[in-house]
Amino acid sequence: MKLSMPVGRIEFCYMFPLNFREFLWALSEYNLASFLDNYVPGIEISEPVHAKLLVLLREYFFVGGMPEAVYEYAKNRNLLEVSRIHNSILTSLKYDFSKYGSKNQQI
Repeated sequence: MKLSMPVGRIEFCYMFPLNFREFLWALSEYNLASFLDNYVPGIEISEPVHAKLLVLLREYFFVGGMPEAVYEYAKNRNLLEVSRIHNSILTSLKYDFSKYGSKNQQI
């Protein structure tokens, strides 16, 4: 499939993956984000805070840091929709890669 890029009316918005703290902000977990910002290594973390951070870290591992996936997850907490977004991103990357090099180089 050959896709073309329109010229002249494109505005680029450079985005980067969200880190775990930004993921917490997206989920409105401001207190936990602040806790991590102010944490001093060696100080014991209470069990409830530790348990909550582990749950959220596991969610971050599944959702990842792609802005659209995080936005959707924060809005609906739907991992199936997050998976659809991940697949869409991968498909667009495959189409982009196909514009460069030979088929043998793409395998």
